[in-house]
Amino acid sequence: MASLMPLQRNISPYKGPPTLRQFDIDEFVHALDQAGPQLTSGVKGDWEGLYRKFFRSNNFEGWLYHRQYEVNQKLQLLHMEALCQAVSIRTYSYNTPANKVLGGV
Repeated sequence: MASLMPLQRNISPYKGPPTLRQFDIDEFVHALDQAGPQLTSGVKGDWEGLYRKFFRSNNFEGWLYHRQYEVNQKLQLLHMEALCQAVSIRTYSYNTPANKVLGGV
């Protein structure tokens, strides 16, 4: 799911809220060789077959919807934080004498 999110440094208060990329089953399965659970779990098996079976199951759609909802909430929060930080910086510079902002010039 993390690979579908935009990078945090690309979240800007001057753009609309970021969106989650669409989940692509074939892209996910193709990436299993380079980043799949077999790299860290030590369990051998047919990981691709296991995931494909999950994708066809009744549980997958609900699981994906729930995960997308959680990630979208996180993206909204990160965007709101970027907006608040921009407003805070702008408020500070408007309410602070120029010599203090410029380093005591």
